[in-house]
Amino acid sequence: MAYISQRGAYWRAEVRRRGYEPVYRSFDTKQQAQQWARRVESEMDSGAYVDRTEAERTTLRQALERYRHPG
Repeated sequence: MAYISQRGAYWRAEVRRRGYEPVYRSFDTKQQAQQWARRVESEMDSGAYVDRTEAERTTLRQALERYRHPG
Protein backbone atom coordinates (compact mmCIF):
# COMPACT_ATOMS: atom_id res chain seq x y z
CA MET A 1 0.00 0.00 0.00
CA ALA A 2 1.29 3.46 -0.85
CA TYR A 3 1.02 6.41 1.49
CA ILE A 4 1.60 9.97 0.30
CA SER A 5 2.04 12.76 2.85
CA GLN A 6 3.21 16.34 2.82
CA ARG A 7 6.25 17.16 4.95
CA GLY A 8 6.86 20.88 4.91
CA ALA A 9 7.80 21.91 1.38
CA TYR A 10 8.08 18.37 -0.01
CA TRP A 11 5.96 15.26 -0.50
CA ARG A 12 6.92 11.88 0.94
CA ALA A 13 5.88 8.60 -0.65
CA GLU A 14 6.01 5.37 1.33
CA VAL A 15 5.31 1.96 -0.17
CA ARG A 16 4.73 -1.07 2.04
CA ARG A 17 4.18 -4.55 0.68
CA ARG A 18 4.31 -7.92 2.39
CA GLY A 19 7.64 -9.60 1.65
CA TYR A 20 9.46 -6.31 0.96
CA GLU A 21 11.19 -3.75 3.14
CA PRO A 22 9.31 -0.43 3.30
CA VAL A 23 10.50 2.03 0.65
CA TYR A 24 10.48 5.81 1.13
CA ARG A 25 11.29 8.71 -1.14
CA SER A 26 10.75 12.48 -1.15
CA PHE A 27 9.51 14.59 -4.07
CA ASP A 28 8.84 18.21 -4.93
CA THR A 29 5.25 17.55 -6.02
CA LYS A 30 2.43 15.25 -4.98
CA GLN A 31 2.05 14.06 -8.58
CA GLN A 32 5.69 12.91 -8.71
CA ALA A 33 5.23 11.03 -5.43
CA GLN A 34 2.07 9.31 -6.69
CA GLN A 35 3.69 8.29 -10.00
CA TRP A 36 6.74 6.84 -8.24
CA ALA A 37 4.58 4.95 -5.73
CA ARG A 38 2.44 3.44 -8.51
CA ARG A 39 5.57 2.34 -10.40
CA VAL A 40 7.12 0.73 -7.31
CA GLU A 41 3.85 -1.04 -6.40
CA SER A 42 3.53 -2.33 -9.96
CA GLU A 43 7.11 -3.66 -9.92
CA MET A 44 6.52 -5.33 -6.55
CA ASP A 45 3.27 -6.92 -7.76
CA SER A 46 4.96 -8.32 -10.87
CA GLY A 47 8.03 -9.52 -8.93
CA ALA A 48 10.34 -7.22 -10.88
CA TYR A 49 11.14 -4.81 -8.03
CA VAL A 50 14.82 -4.24 -7.24
CA ASP A 51 15.80 -1.93 -4.38
CA ARG A 52 17.86 0.85 -5.97
CA THR A 53 18.58 2.76 -2.77
CA GLU A 54 22.27 1.86 -2.54
CA ALA A 55 22.81 2.39 -6.26
CA GLU A 56 21.23 5.86 -6.12
CA ARG A 57 23.51 6.88 -3.25
CA THR A 58 26.72 5.52 -4.79
CA THR A 59 28.89 8.13 -6.46
CA LEU A 60 30.98 7.46 -9.53
CA ARG A 61 34.11 7.78 -7.40
CA GLN A 62 32.86 5.12 -4.97
CA ALA A 63 31.99 2.77 -7.84
CA LEU A 64 35.43 3.22 -9.41
CA GLU A 65 37.16 2.61 -6.07
CA ARG A 66 35.12 -0.57 -5.58
CA TYR A 67 36.06 -1.69 -9.09
CA ARG A 68 39.73 -0.87 -8.54
CA HIS A 69 39.94 -2.64 -5.15
CA PRO A 70 37.43 -5.53 -5.17
CA GLY A 71 36.81 -7.64 -2.17
